[in-house]
Amino acid sequence: MIWAVVDTAVWVQGFGRPASPAGIVVNRFLEGDFLAVASGPLLEELYEVLRLPRFASIFPDAAGLAGLVALSIGHVVADLKREAPVDGPANPAAQAASATQADFIVTGDEVLLDVAIVDTANVVIADHFLEVLEAESKPWTQLVVPANRSHADSKA
Repeated sequence: MIWAVVDTAVWVQGFGRPASPAGIVVNRFLEGDFLAVASGPLLEELYEVLRLPRFASIFPDAAGLAGLVALSIGHVVADLKREAPVDGPANPAAQAASATQADFIVTGDEVLLDVAIVDTANVVIADHFLEVLEAESKPWTQLVVPANRSHADSKA
């Protein structure tokens, strides 16, 4: 099973726009197609973002939604030092990926996307992660996610 860190922005967009690629990633998580992993700091960041005034009308129960995500996550690293992973920036998603040896980080964060790999995790946008999940559900096909694939390539 694929282990993936879903970045805060992807969770928020996914819950707010279910038909978007991020929304489909969240739905695939809820269907059990991959194991989401996180850290205490990443879940705290999610809660803080959901509480922002601009999201109050969309997510009136920020604590409840963040709590449901926390309870649904497959593996949470609670005691995580705020240090940069060996091969990545000091970012909650990168730290969680490094600590859990995740396969992917699903994000829209330009800095992470430019890094491309954090320890064992390929850094991809939601669209690319959906391609991976689709290939994973069809064992007769093989999808290779090149380590040096730039997120700029996906915009072309």
